[in-house]
Amino acid sequence: PMPGKVIDILAKEGDLVNKGDVLMVTESMKMEYAVSARTTGTIAEVLVKTHDLVESGDLLMRLR
Repeated sequence: PMPGKVIDILAKEGDLVNKGDVLMVTESMKMEYAVSARTTGTIAEVLVKTHDLVESGDLLMRLR
């Protein structure tokens, strides 16, 4: 929801995830934020790497 740095990626391409599963963790303003799946699906593509800086609204993963 805000700019920050990717500190951990918990899901990889091909993983089946359920709505609400934590996919990655970002850090912003010295706080950690869990990024969760909005829907059930399979991870089609991971678009970021650990330590990448991301902006609010950036696409981080694609689900199918």
